Amino acid sequence: MATRVGLSFEKVLETAIRIADKDGLDNLTLGRVSLEVGVKTPSLYEHVEGLPGLHQAIRLRGFQTLGYLLSKATVGKSRDDAVHALALEMRKFVHQHPGLYASTVLTTVGDSKEVREAAEEVMKTLYAVLAGYGIVGKEAIHAARYLRSLLHGFASLEGARGFGLNVDLDVSYDRLVETLVQDLKKWKVRWMPEHSGLNANSGRE
Repeated sequence: MATRVGLSFEKVLETAIRIADKDGLDNLTLGRVSLEVGVKTPSLYEHVEGLPGLHQAIRLRGFQTLGYLLSKATVGKSRDDAVHALALEMRKFVHQHPGLYASTVLTTVGDSKEVREAAEEVMKTLYAVLAGYGIVGKEAIHAARYLRSLLHGFASLEGARGFGLNVDLDVSYDRLVETLVQDLKKWKVRWMPEHSGLNANSGRE
């Protein structure tokens, strides 16, 4: 198989993401990527540092994309409107790019500085939305975990066809998000002692 003229890192990355979205991140191999782009597998090493390097590139692109989409969806919005916008964008991202989204689920401990910084940008958007409810400091971490768990759980089950009954999934998701909103409204009273002096945290938890 001849080396394809003009093959670039971006082409390799886009191909890898397309495979991950179609067949799952766990089924991504250098062999499949090389077959798709029309080169021998060793030629890929001119663009990525093996499969681990490719996964890092996908994670970086995943966090960058998710960060951009969530920031764009919530800009100019606050509290309930921001939560609803964020939830809708998250669900859409999981549906459209399941492999790319899967790359963002694990903690970034041990990742490159670029990946950690991109992940922090995602969390900054979540913390900004939570701050609208007065949720800051360590409580913002707890609340962000709660929010992520709810949205991730529903979207992931939906993507895996885990809901088999013929009842409107949009209604179910809307109710889940509305319940989340109501919980966030009560969060400060329920969990945050007055004058706690906690400061907002960053990083992916």
